[in-house]
Amino acid sequence: MLKKITIFILFIFIFLTIIYSFFYASFNLGVEYLKPISDNFRPYTIKNFTLRRVFGLNQPGDAKSDYYSTKQFTKLKVEVYRSSHGDMFETSLELIKNGIDGVINKSEGISIKQMELENVPGKVSDDFIDNLSNKIPKYSNNSAVMKIYLLSTYEPHPTLTGLTAGAYGFVIFKNSIEESSESISIKNGLEKNTILHEVGHLLGAKHIEKDGCVMDKIVDVPGKERINLIPTTYCFYDLQAIKDANI
Repeated sequence: MLKKITIFILFIFIFLTIIYSFFYASFNLGVEYLKPISDNFRPYTIKNFTLRRVFGLNQPGDAKSDYYSTKQFTKLKVEVYRSSHGDMFETSLELIKNGIDGVINKSEGISIKQMELENVPGKVSDDFIDNLSNKIPKYSNNSAVMKIYLLSTYEPHPTLTGLTAGAYGFVIFKNSIEESSESISIKNGLEKNTILHEVGHLLGAKHIEKDGCVMDKIVDVPGKERINLIPTTYCFYDLQAIKDANI
């Protein structure tokens, strides 16, 4: 009898391991023939905080329900990792505290904790950002966590001003913003634009083809003819894209 029970438990363990491995590969390995599985099951899996952690789901938008909804988490703690390459502008901190143009509404508010990030190189590689992306935040009680890293310049694309870092954070390239203009107002606007754009991605929104909107294309230092036309609020189409991603 004991032998039968042992065999049965072993069979269940092997079966569950196979199922787990199948879904993990579908979600994370980018295998083309498994893509339909990911497309069909991922939207449901990411809504469950525990399943998301179990399957290691860490793509931009995977944690959107933590930020957009108040069902699971009524507070948001934003961790801002400063470096030797600069601090966040006060106007940007206010933007975050006030709900990032209204797309994040937490009944118990948004808090900001500023921390230090050391040994940031002058030019940041994809490997450096991947390492930051893999640092999954620890939530506490009813508080979700979002991470913002203030880095230098993105080596593959030096004029890029921001980039998502997994599902729980994003990068602001301070050197790129500082070198964009002599005007403090333009630098402020470019940083706010970057925050809005990357938060839009964390909330599941994709790029849209609408001139003058935050989610239009990548966040890059604009040319001289457009430097004064940087959007610093979400347009109707931005808000619709975020809403549609969270239905």
